[in-house]
Amino acid sequence: MTTRLNIKVIVACLAIATMAACTLFKQFIPQATLKTATIESVRQVAWIEHDALSEISGLAASTLLLDRLWAINDSDNPAEIYAINVNGGVEGQYLIDNAQNDDWEALASFRLNNMPYLLIADIGDNRAQRDHYTLYIVPEPDDISRKFDRQRTIQTAWTITYQYEDGPQDAESIAIDAANNKIFVLNKRTVPARLYELPLMPSTPASLPFIAKKITQISNIIQPRLANIFTGNATQVFGGLVTDMSISPNQQSAVILTYSRAYLLHRSPTEDWVTAFSRVPEIIDFPPLQQAEAITYAFDGKSIYITSEDQPSPLIQVVLLK
Repeated sequence: MTTRLNIKVIVACLAIATMAACTLFKQFIPQATLKTATIESVRQVAWIEHDALSEISGLAASTLLLDRLWAINDSDNPAEIYAINVNGGVEGQYLIDNAQNDDWEALASFRLNNMPYLLIADIGDNRAQRDHYTLYIVPEPDDISRKFDRQRTIQTAWTITYQYEDGPQDAESIAIDAANNKIFVLNKRTVPARLYELPLMPSTPASLPFIAKKITQISNIIQPRLANIFTGNATQVFGGLVTDMSISPNQQSAVILTYSRAYLLHRSPTEDWVTAFSRVPEIIDFPPLQQAEAITYAFDGKSIYITSEDQPSPLIQVVLLK
């Protein structure tokens, strides 16, 4: 009797697990057919090799110099940003005053009132347990001497502290629509990924954290599939996690980065971003990277740069069709 009862319990558990798995399969597999983006070229253009840049987690194009990029390191590193050129050379290192690198995971550049800024996103939260997250906005250094100097310090222009409306989230992706005063945060570990919105320039100072509001979810990218857990293929299991995003300088496209590929979304001038992010994207494949963590549009919007949390870090350039 006991044996029969145990068999019934096991069968029942298997049935429940099967139904749960089926539900998850429906959730993880995009319903739309994804096409490959038509691009001009994809190639590695440089190695970023410097002792101070061992865990690149964010990348942003300068809005002052055509061939300059900015980079940051992951958690437990100094609160510094690094100027690099598109040949991989480090040209400057800048300490952010009164900032702390708890888990810096994203970087973005923008212009506001014709002034150049960088936004540093301290938004990583592997265990989803932080009570708030911090965005540091700093003026982009206008030094063009390209002389490496460890002693430079930048003051923050303003800081945004926030929480999510539905509780703590792990995120590594930030993008900015300065024209409409919007910051977008895309979380990493939920499927589908959730897109949140914050004001770029809050109208009034806040004594309490701002609330990031969910505006849509990204349902048309390939994210982790339960079946891959049983194959032992780590790339397939984790390759769909979202690690960064960027909006083009002309605001007419966006890219989303995962560990295994990138996705290109187009936007017409009359559309809002909810519509654009809900559309079926095009896939951009790139050479395998150790841990693809950072993506940015170039200064002129004609190409995209991707790099990895590795040392040395390969710098990949995706040249878009004109």
